[in-house]
Amino acid sequence: MTKDSGAAVRDAVFERLNYLDQLVTEADLPSRAALAETEIVRMTDAWRALLAEHEPDSRGRCRNCSRWRRPRAFPCAAWTIAHHHLVSVPGEVDRLDGRPGEHDSWPPLGSTISRHRPALREART
Repeated sequence: MTKDSGAAVRDAVFERLNYLDQLVTEADLPSRAALAETEIVRMTDAWRALLAEHEPDSRGRCRNCSRWRRPRAFPCAAWTIAHHHLVSVPGEVDRLDGRPGEHDSWPPLGSTISRHRPALREART
């Protein structure tokens, strides 16, 4: 992949994510329901595919992140980020090991959830 095609892929992914954010916050209830029916399946499939690429090998190292001279222990960043966004509860320690480290700069979960909360609250009523 060339630098230009890599940038095009990156831009397309962020454009799609921004579009989905906009739909979640601005669309009417039937549109959000239709969005949930299609996009939740696509997003869970995407997460599963990404995480499958980062399954540990027989030695407990990430198959994708490890290199010959630099093995990466499982869980790698892909699994830690997945845990942060899919499992962790806002306000709780969301690092798998609970220690301070490289992921301390992640935005708190509340900062990503709260921008959608009004639209989600409306959808429940």
